[in-house]
Amino acid sequence: MKKYGVWLLVAVLLVLTLGCLGSDNGGSSGQVQLQVVNRSSQDVCWLYISPVTDDYWGDDWLGTEILSAGETWSTSV
Repeated sequence: MKKYGVWLLVAVLLVLTLGCLGSDNGGSSGQVQLQVVNRSSQDVCWLYISPVTDDYWGDDWLGTEILSAGETWSTSV
C-alpha cells in the first residue's frame, strides 16, 4: 500500500506540473524543459506523462532507465 501512495503522489505532481506549464514558454520551439526530482526513498521505474486533455496516460518516458531515490531526470516536452 505504501508503494501505491508513492505512485499516486508522483502522478498528482506530474499532472499539476504539466497543467501549470501553459502554452506560452517564451521560446520559439514550443517545448519546455520538464525536470522530475525523486525526493522519495523509493526508486521510480515508470514515468507516464500525458496532457491533461487526454483520457489515458501516455507512454513510459523512462524506458529502461530507473530514477533512483535522490536523482533528477530531465526531458523536453
